[in-house]
Amino acid sequence: MAHIALNNKLLERYFRFLKSYDKKTKKAIISMLSESLNTESEAPDDKKPLSDLFGAWKDKRDSDDIIEDIISSRVENRKIEEFE
Repeated sequence: MAHIALNNKLLERYFRFLKSYDKKTKKAIISMLSESLNTESEAPDDKKPLSDLFGAWKDKRDSDDIIEDIISSRVENRKIEEFE
């Protein structure tokens, strides 16, 4: 999970936004924030492999074959008028 440091000015903006909510919603937000404090989070300096952040391309073909396949599958839909 990402770690965000907020300054007082930003916290005041959040508070002005949240203070207009009804009591039930405020209690739900407080409960969610309290629960987030009780869960163990990852340290910000933990290193993860890049492939864990998003899907990786998995293919057994070499790069030349993949490029050739992409180029050959292109479809030209535009009609180009030639001016003489």
